[in-house]
Amino acid sequence: MTTRELRSNRKFCKVSETEFLRKSISKSLSYCSLSATRLLDGKFVGSARSGTSLEALDITRAAWLSYSDFISETFVRNSVLHLVESNTSNNHSLCAWLSLFFVGSEFDYDARDIMLASRRAQFKEVEAFYRALVRDERTASLFSQIIDNAGTSARLTIQSTPAKFDGIVHRRNHRYPIGLPQEFLRAAKRKVEAYGCDVLAVDGVIMTVGEIHQSLYQYNETKENLVIVCRGFSTEVLSTLLKNYQEGRLNVYPIQIPSSEYANILHDISFLAGCETVSTLTGDVLASKDKSCLGKVKNVKITDECFEFVSLDLQRKSELIEKIDDEANKVENEFGLTGIGADVMNLRKACASAECSHVYVSKFGIGQEEIICDRLKTLTKIHGEFKECGCVDLESFGELFSPLIERGIKILPTASLIYALRSAHDTRSKLMNSSIVLQAD
Repeated sequence: MTTRELRSNRKFCKVSETEFLRKSISKSLSYCSLSATRLLDGKFVGSARSGTSLEALDITRAAWLSYSDFISETFVRNSVLHLVESNTSNNHSLCAWLSLFFVGSEFDYDARDIMLASRRAQFKEVEAFYRALVRDERTASLFSQIIDNAGTSARLTIQSTPAKFDGIVHRRNHRYPIGLPQEFLRAAKRKVEAYGCDVLAVDGVIMTVGEIHQSLYQYNETKENLVIVCRGFSTEVLSTLLKNYQEGRLNVYPIQIPSSEYANILHDISFLAGCETVSTLTGDVLASKDKSCLGKVKNVKITDECFEFVSLDLQRKSELIEKIDDEANKVENEFGLTGIGADVMNLRKACASAECSHVYVSKFGIGQEEIICDRLKTLTKIHGEFKECGCVDLESFGELFSPLIERGIKILPTASLIYALRSAHDTRSKLMNSSIVLQAD
């Protein structure tokens, strides 16, 4: 009967047996760190040289192929695979790879040490960091275009396409995730496009047609476009707007703003359009308002999912972003970095910045479009971390980071480093002090 079988039949084990198992666990974790280093070199078992060590698929595949053969303790192997999967799905593949790199070593760095060493990252340093990781010319070229065209403030959409060539389309339109009501869409067109539109912003619910009768009469005469943005419409108002639109008498489009925390989107649109927000909730009488309260936007596109337009005053965009940043700082001080408040602030800022890039990765005759999409998504997340949280110089720390420095990685994003150190330390501590490793004198 083997030592492991003897252990399985007893709750407590001798010190010598326990120490043997500890050494086995430590050796297995050291192998994990060695595999992570080989992954950086593109030499891990069972895989061809990767285009980048940040590809989540390569990290997961390396773990499954290598650890299943070389880590005999099932509970160690499962813990390491869980570490990879959790850090890849909850963060990105850089965190997963770093946690594997750290899990085989003992260290006493904490979040405070890392944060005290954090500083702003210079663009040349960040470029050198990417060169050390990205070996695929196609990925490097696309990512360079993304940074040059969109930076990190833009909304980014990465998708594969049957086109013959890769491409990046950069737009400067404000795009809000609101659209035409379903009642309007059932009988009208699925998409409305217009060069210029007047905008009426109402902080309240429009209950009767009489409240907007004067506006409807004017736009019936001019046949111009009008967008009404408010918190809600009654069935009577929607049916009237729809019937007149179908009969060609009115080009008036209703857009309803979601309630709760998203209500500030209404005021953002009003500010960008240069119109007065009519607040029926505080006593304003909508029926008494004239065209002086209206704003105007151009290049309008409205669907069931989005309201996209171009502001006529570029200065308003900068002012609105600054205003949202001030509000975001207040929310962060009171509620922290996470939660619905932070998500709404990020959404509002992205919409106000009017920066949107669509990255199209060709799948014509190559077959690696999904891998490249994965790489680009990870790289853009890392770039955002460099911008928002800064970086840490690895040379200021101990020998733990020397294998990275030797391979050209001299900085790491602060947020990824803290998360990877914590998760690696937690996994290592649980394995070395788990209930499976019990001593009996």
